[in-house]
Amino acid sequence: MEELQSSIGCLSSLVTLHLERCKKLKSLSNSICELKCLETLHLRGCSNLEKLPPLYGLCSLKELYLDGTALVEFPPDIVSLSSLELLSLSDNPMEELPSSIGCLSSLDSLYLKRCKKLKSLPNSICELKCLGTLHLRGCSNLEKLPHLYGLCSLKKLYLDGTALVKIPLDIFSLSSLGVLFLNDTPIEELPSSIGYELNFCNCVNLDQNAHGTIMADAIQRIKELAIARSYRALYRRFLVGLPGSKIPEWLSCEGPGNLIETSFPPGCFNNMFLGFVFCAILELKAPVFDESGRLICQSSFKNNNGYREVNFTSEYFFLGNTIESDHVFFWYDGDHISFLDWLRQNCDMENKAEFHLNPEKLYMTQWEVKRFGFHLLYDKVELNKCNPYICREANFLEQLEETANANNKRSREDFYSSNINGNQEVETHPKRLRPNFFMEDYFSNAQDGIN
Repeated sequence: MEELQSSIGCLSSLVTLHLERCKKLKSLSNSICELKCLETLHLRGCSNLEKLPPLYGLCSLKELYLDGTALVEFPPDIVSLSSLELLSLSDNPMEELPSSIGCLSSLDSLYLKRCKKLKSLPNSICELKCLGTLHLRGCSNLEKLPHLYGLCSLKKLYLDGTALVKIPLDIFSLSSLGVLFLNDTPIEELPSSIGYELNFCNCVNLDQNAHGTIMADAIQRIKELAIARSYRALYRRFLVGLPGSKIPEWLSCEGPGNLIETSFPPGCFNNMFLGFVFCAILELKAPVFDESGRLICQSSFKNNNGYREVNFTSEYFFLGNTIESDHVFFWYDGDHISFLDWLRQNCDMENKAEFHLNPEKLYMTQWEVKRFGFHLLYDKVELNKCNPYICREANFLEQLEETANANNKRSREDFYSSNINGNQEVETHPKRLRPNFFMEDYFSNAQDGIN
């Protein structure tokens, strides 16, 4: 089919029109603007469609899919689409968007994936107050972003595979931002205080300062999220991934392989306990292309009052053209509030635990867990409120310190020396809690911006 008949405008009750992959279709009839009830128009894959007719009459249109067409420019009367919520323009040869796009007051999702000729976005994009998702993955010539300060509803920003060297400082204003993808970009510097899913896979230009900024900001975000989850906040998980082969110093317990068996002395899971933060060094053994996966930590806890199992799961993360290198991932899963309550209820007894990390298998990727660990997250505010004379956990610091002196024989040098010598086998004896697990060190580290 090369064209639509003009009589299509007579379908006054038409709500959805699908014309995907009509590769000979070169134009649409002007009468399409008479479809007052049309809500969805699918033109994905119409690779010879170079131009659109006037759209001003489509007053009910909510979703417009133009992926994989030959459109070089967008009709100026796009401003008339006041009901449009989703606009998908991926895989198009257009070099710019019209400034009139800022008039789409209802737009929630804008997809521009793999628009490889796109060099810039109009400044008017900051006028999209309802925009929740902006997808620019694979826009390999996009070197700069306009001001973002007006995007007050933006929750997901995908910039992976662009040519961005830095992102605007006004990203601080994006208070709703929860997901930021920056993998496969040449970014060298990173503003702090950003979202809840940070993907820097294959960002090999990040220097040590940038790594430190990411780590410090991530821990602060995790703590904010954990506190918010205790009040049943919406966000449940946090994930960050970036190139690296060194396990963070602030973990409570870690070691080679994907298995940890340990014991928590009485007092660990008190009313200050917020949850677990997990960390893993993964060796990616094969190049990856457009795959996504997640990390699953299968955990079990046993004490005198029973036995519980729980899976701490990360968000899905996207891997695109990831080189063969080690990457560090750490994540928080706040889905298990009732389980954490069970731990707190059994705070006054020893808890034996096992943590087994199972990265979800991908189709093309081979990976190995080189090191794995966790951190216990506490609320310092609650500690300050705690009366040591009446709180049942008043002496837990002393108990933990005694356990540390008795059990923690291995030093950080031992961990690294076994790693340097190439010994990657999982230890057969239970891994011990580190000395810096204890609260005095934890909060002294917090003052240095680590926790």
